[in-house]
Amino acid sequence: MRVKSLLFLIATIILSSSCNVRQQNNFEYSEGLSSYMQRVHDFSIEKSKNQILYFLKLNSCEPCVASHLEILKSVKDKKFNLVLIGTTDQNLSEIMANQNITIFTDLNSEITKYRTGMGKPMIVHIKNGKIIYQKSFYDSDIEMARSYLINN
Repeated sequence: MRVKSLLFLIATIILSSSCNVRQQNNFEYSEGLSSYMQRVHDFSIEKSKNQILYFLKLNSCEPCVASHLEILKSVKDKKFNLVLIGTTDQNLSEIMANQNITIFTDLNSEITKYRTGMGKPMIVHIKNGKIIYQKSFYDSDIEMARSYLINN
């Protein structure tokens, strides 16, 4: 009888604790990224239905930034959001003209104050308030990034 009671108690604890588990993002830096986007850009990851964020540091090599921006000109989906970090001498308004996308700017590189995992250009795909995909990539992988943006 004691064994049955003990098994019942263990099963109850396991089941009740699993009901209280909060759904979490698999992305290691989701909390820092969420805080950054909310505080700096007034953008809520938790309230997003289907958005793609493309993070790009502008103060890296000029040809690299230019190649990223050239690729991004082909993306015209409303769910696409470009997050530009830092400053550049390039005329971004001319480069990104006629885009049907949202552009967030972080001129003072506030992203460095948060734990976001941002080092290289990065894509973050959000669905129903959860990060479902995150990928940082080298400039040589820019075609992979473009493919993801076009196909998702």
